[in-house]
Formats: sequence, structure tokens, C-alpha cells
Amino acid sequence: TNGAATFDQNAFDLAVVDEATQASRAATAIAVNAADTLVLAGDHRQLPPYGVREGGAGEMRPSLFETLIDRYGDDVAVLLARQYRMHDAIAGFPNEAFYGGRLETAAVAADRAVDGLPPVAVVDVAGQERRDERGASVRNAAEASVVADRVDTIRRAGVEPGDVGVIAAYSDHVSAIRGVLADRGLDRPALTVDTVDSFQGGERDAVVVSFARSNDAHDAGFLEHPAAGPRRLNVALTRARRHLSLVGDWATLTDPASHRSPAASCADVYADLYDTLADHADARLFNRR
Repeated sequence: TNGAATFDQNAFDLAVVDEATQASRAATAIAVNAADTLVLAGDHRQLPPYGVREGGAGEMRPSLFETLIDRYGDDVAVLLARQYRMHDAIAGFPNEAFYGGRLETAAVAADRAVDGLPPVAVVDVAGQERRDERGASVRNAAEASVVADRVDTIRRAGVEPGDVGVIAAYSDHVSAIRGVLADRGLDRPALTVDTVDSFQGGERDAVVVSFARSNDAHDAGFLEHPAAGPRRLNVALTRARRHLSLVGDWATLTDPASHRSPAASCADVYADLYDTLADHADARLFNRR
């Protein structure tokens, strides 16, 4: 969008902004200025733009796409209802939880899986989270070890490193996972380990998601914020094409934190996710407690 600032006003009949729900209103206005007609393509059920205020504090900001939906309702949008990315079992929960069951899976993707692996694996692991003194980020050594196990299993099933992604909820946990993978000789330049926010818009054949939070207070931090929490979860769940592994302390994730009321927590979304996958024929649950 910044590059569009070089165009003359109304230089084009039509401008299309892809991933428009990740662009700020100011950035999208640049494209508005360059064309008579504007088409915005994106998903307002996923994470909005992130901006930094003066002084360095960050915040989520509304996109023009979401602003128009909020003002005029869903009738101003056209839903692309057929998804071509994910195995049907991977798409199942996001479809019901975030899209009202309106999505259908194209035949070419419906049975897309990794030989020898279930489409979805859920690992329940009790590991004590850690954070540096005065630090806000979280790491979890037990989960990092399980993530490395899952990566090893996926690689042994024949998935190339460039087709494997590891999504961690916290930046410190990204570092912890990278360290364990390196210690085991599983790190490869093409294998990506990064945060949920960094993975938005990306996809891999196989994805391992690690939530990191594990504590007696059931405090999942920003993961359970009722506004951004479900959107961040939606991003994490929809990056995989053929296999998805979810690694976490589900007792922490599925109950509201002791200092939160149920209305101020999206723990119920995690509980629905766990229950749905526990009953799904194409999902496997593993207990590492």
C-alpha cells in the first residue's frame, strides 16, 4: 500500500487490496486515492493491524475492512465459502466457531493428510511456565520438548523441513523451541518457528502449535482475552494443510483465570475446541502429563 503512494489520484479504474484486514485504515486510504473503485479482500475473523503508538506501546487497530463491516453489516461483504487449504478435520472447528458453519471444503483438500499421521493431534502436557524477572513473555520447557517430539514425528513421516511450521504463542517460547530443536539436530533453515502474529497469512503442510501457558491459576494471559483471543486462535488453527498438532496444558487453557469472570475470558472457546477434537474421528489425543 505504501508503494501505491507513487500513483496519481484515480489512476486506475479498480484497485484490489489483498490481506486488507491486516492493513490500517491509513494504509488502505492510499489505495483508495489511486482508483475509482476499491475491492478489499481479507478475513476480519483473524488478527487486525498492529500499530505502535508514540512512546513504543503497541495496540491492535481496526482495518478499513472491519470498519465497513461494523458500520454496514455483513451484507456489504461476499463470503468466499469454499476453502482449498485444509483437510476437512482441520477446518471443522474454525468453520463452526468462527464462520457459522458456512464454509465448505473443496474435494481436492478434504482428505489431504500426511501418511501415517492423523489430520489433527492434541497433546495435553503439564509443564510449568517460566518468565524472566520483569519480563512479560513466557516459555515452557516441557512443551518445547513435546514440540520437538512432534516435529521429529512429522519429519519421519516424510514432510520436508520447508513444509513444517511451528507456531508459539510467546516470543520467549519461540526461542525455547528453537533451542530444543537445535540440541536435537532437528533445526533446519527452511523449518519456520515463529509467533502466531508472524504466521498470519502463511501456511505449511504440517503445523505444530504450542500455547506455552501452564499454571495453577489457569491464567492463559492474552490468549484468553475475549476480543483478540479467539482471533489469534483462529489464525493458529488455520495455517496447516495436511496435519495440525496442538500442544498445551488444556486444564490451563479451558478454564477462566482465577482473576477473570467467564465473560472476561474466551476459555470457553478452548474448551469447545478440546471437546470437539476429543469426539472427532480424525483427531488423536495424547496425554503427556
